[in-house]
Amino acid sequence: MYGQCSLFRKRIGILRTPTKETTMTGEMSNPVDRDEWPLQAAIADATNGELRAFDVYQGPYVLVQLPTGRMTKLWVSPSEEFPDYECVVYREDNEQVSQPFPIHIDDALMLAGNLACELCGITEDTD
Repeated sequence: MYGQCSLFRKRIGILRTPTKETTMTGEMSNPVDRDEWPLQAAIADATNGELRAFDVYQGPYVLVQLPTGRMTKLWVSPSEEFPDYECVVYREDNEQVSQPFPIHIDDALMLAGNLACELCGITEDTD
C-alpha cells in the first residue's frame, strides 16, 4: 500500500502534521478532527462514508459502503511520481488506486471526493 511519511505532510500542509500532543505510539483520537484531515473528510462526505481513526502517521481512513453492499476502506496517499504535489485514493479491498490528483489547487477537495466515488462505483443515481 502507498505510505505517508510525516515529512510529506509537513511539506504540503494539506494532510495533518503530528503535534507535540501525539503519543509515542502514534495513536489517533476518535472522533477524527475533520479540519486537520481535509482530504479524507471530503472523501467521507462525497461517498457518505465514515471517517475513522487509524494513526497520526498513516492518517485516518474512510469506511465506505459500496453499491454492492460490501464495505471497504479508502486511504489517501502521496503519488509515487510527484509525492510533494499529488495524492491518490487507495481502495483497500481490491487494491485499486485512483489517478493522481494535484493537491495545491482550489478544487483539490472536490477532486478527491469525485475520484473516490469513481473508484467505488458510486454515482449520483446510487445515493
